[in-house]
Amino acid sequence: MSSNPDDNENNKNVQRNDTQGIIVSVQSASNRELGIKNSQSGEKSSKHETKKKKNKCRGNRKLQRYKAKLRKRGFNNEAITSLINNYNQVNQDQNVVHESTIPSISTELLVPIDNQRTNNQPETSDNGNIQENARTTKRKRATKSNNITESLSQISISNIVRKRPRSRTMDNIQEQQELNETTSDWKPKYLKLSDRIFKQMLSKSLSDADKFVQLLDTSEKLKYVRTYAHLLNNVFYLKLEESFWEHYKQVCISESIWSSPMLKNIAKESNLFRFKFKTQVQLEKHYQLIQKRLRTAENNLNQYKQQPIHESIDINTLSTIMTAFVRQGQHKLCAEFERKKLILQFDAIDHRLIKTFYNLNPTDDQIRSAKIIWQAAQSKLHAEEQLAILKQRIYTKRLPSSLNILDHSIDNVEHLLKQSIINRDKSATLSFRRLKTIAQFKYDIMTLEMTTVEEIIRSHVNIIADEKKKLIDSAGGQVPIPKLLVQIMNAIAARQSNMVQRSQCILKKKLSVFDDAPMTINMAGAVGANIVQSFKTGLTNNCISYSDQRTKDFFTAVENLLRRLYTTPLPSKLLARTQYESRLIRNTRHHIKKSNIIIRPTDKSKVLHLGSVHDYHRKALQYMSETNAYNEITSGINPCQNHLQMVLTLIDPMLKNKDINLQLWKQYMRPNAATIELAHLYFIPKPHKIGTPLRPIVSSIKAAATGVSHFLDILLRPMFNQVTKATTFINGIDFVRQIEN
Repeated sequence: MSSNPDDNENNKNVQRNDTQGIIVSVQSASNRELGIKNSQSGEKSSKHETKKKKNKCRGNRKLQRYKAKLRKRGFNNEAITSLINNYNQVNQDQNVVHESTIPSISTELLVPIDNQRTNNQPETSDNGNIQENARTTKRKRATKSNNITESLSQISISNIVRKRPRSRTMDNIQEQQELNETTSDWKPKYLKLSDRIFKQMLSKSLSDADKFVQLLDTSEKLKYVRTYAHLLNNVFYLKLEESFWEHYKQVCISESIWSSPMLKNIAKESNLFRFKFKTQVQLEKHYQLIQKRLRTAENNLNQYKQQPIHESIDINTLSTIMTAFVRQGQHKLCAEFERKKLILQFDAIDHRLIKTFYNLNPTDDQIRSAKIIWQAAQSKLHAEEQLAILKQRIYTKRLPSSLNILDHSIDNVEHLLKQSIINRDKSATLSFRRLKTIAQFKYDIMTLEMTTVEEIIRSHVNIIADEKKKLIDSAGGQVPIPKLLVQIMNAIAARQSNMVQRSQCILKKKLSVFDDAPMTINMAGAVGANIVQSFKTGLTNNCISYSDQRTKDFFTAVENLLRRLYTTPLPSKLLARTQYESRLIRNTRHHIKKSNIIIRPTDKSKVLHLGSVHDYHRKALQYMSETNAYNEITSGINPCQNHLQMVLTLIDPMLKNKDINLQLWKQYMRPNAATIELAHLYFIPKPHKIGTPLRPIVSSIKAAATGVSHFLDILLRPMFNQVTKATTFINGIDFVRQIEN
């Protein structure tokens, strides 16, 4: 029996609508049951929560951790508050967008056309489910009832995967970092220096600066000058930055960085050093920010100049000295900015040369050869940098710190040598041989590394030569070589030459780290020479030769040890401890000087005595007035040179007349003008006695006439001992023997 196709289609639509109505009604019933259960469970949980004690609220831990991270990165409280407000505003905007767009989603777009609803069908329950799923981040499993299948529209809506919106927090952080004040490692920090170091630096700025430093006798004057130096330093630093960004703009214009930008894929494939330059808008924004900071710094300096200062300080003299002082302190900073300008110039030229190469429309094979040549040239330059640094380390004897682990982990000899059964001399000899072997092993390792790096350099040179040969062979033996190929090879060689110049600039900066090494080595050598000379003197006094091989090896080991100790950086904990102890010593000296306290070793004990300077001075003057044997020098002129001339005037005629032997004169009597000192009186306290009297001691061991007195003692001592033998006692044992006899 035939039927109308339109009627069949209508019947199908009615059946589909009926099934969807059943599903909707079942879902609404199931939602009611879930609502009743949730309300019951909510009542139970509320009763249970009333019984429990309320936990203490410790705030938003996530927000607290976020604030702590921002503080570690150097943000202040205002910047942190602005970042959090921006982040909350972004999240609120996103939530508003979700709430405004999700309910308007039509389920008809997620199902086939033949499953669309009629216009009169309700859709409140589906919309409610969509809103709940959109607000939750985790997916919830759909509750299925027995013998009921979900429709395609419900499955599609419940399993919508929404992409998490990208947070703009890092963008805000980068913008805030640009707004913060820029700093540099080379920028002097005058407010953090100690007063003593600041005065020393200030006195060396000009020849007449010593007189100016003497005027800074109060803390207020010194604080004023330090703040003036800090403000002037900020002004000069911002002027350097302004000059750098002006140079940045000129380079971008001259090298056509903005007018003809390079494609990103070409930039990535060409291994550019500076992949991306600032845009013109970014540069203008940054330049305006620097100018704003500069105007603020200049205003702060001008306002500070208007403050009243002490009448003894001339503002013009202060300005001249501080300008020279700050300029001298920014010497390394200026050199660093000049290096940055030079690197920027090389990078811009690199961009221009690559664009010139691609404008010649090279073939794919030529592009591949150019990339291989440039990559090999870059790797070759990097290997040459490593080789130069290794050679400099060996020359300055500053080995890498990673090799120090070989001193204590290569064998067990160090522990075996500590056993008491081994003779001390043998143990010292074996220990020296062990250290010498380890040192030689370190140098052998570095030599092997240098050989390996040289082989790598030769390999890269061969690769570059092979690729250039392939380019020439691509001409098919034409003579002369085609002009286009010559231009392509010249473009490749031009960029290679620019890479070499850039690498030399960077290598010079890296090798500048070793500039302080000769000074350190000289210090270690001077200390080592003094120690070795002390050992030689001790060996000579004990009639032991220091020319044998074992002694020479020992002296060499001492010098190597001192050089290693001077060049090896301290561990972080030990460095912090030494800095703390250094600050403690400086503070102690400052308090002692401020409190007018004198510290002296006590008589017949190993403790120190703290006394008043005025008390010491009073007792010393009292002793000098009672004995009437000493004079106080009040003129400020040291008469030591006069004493030296008097001794030489008396002795030289006797030497010319050969009344004195020349050998005896050089060995005993001749005073050394470099080491002589004026004979002086000092005191040691006696705290074990009432009133803490002072014990007077005359120090004349380095006086000008000490040699003459020593020579006279050699001549007169035998006669004196012979005459006073009966009444002279050498020590207690001699005294007892004399009484017994």
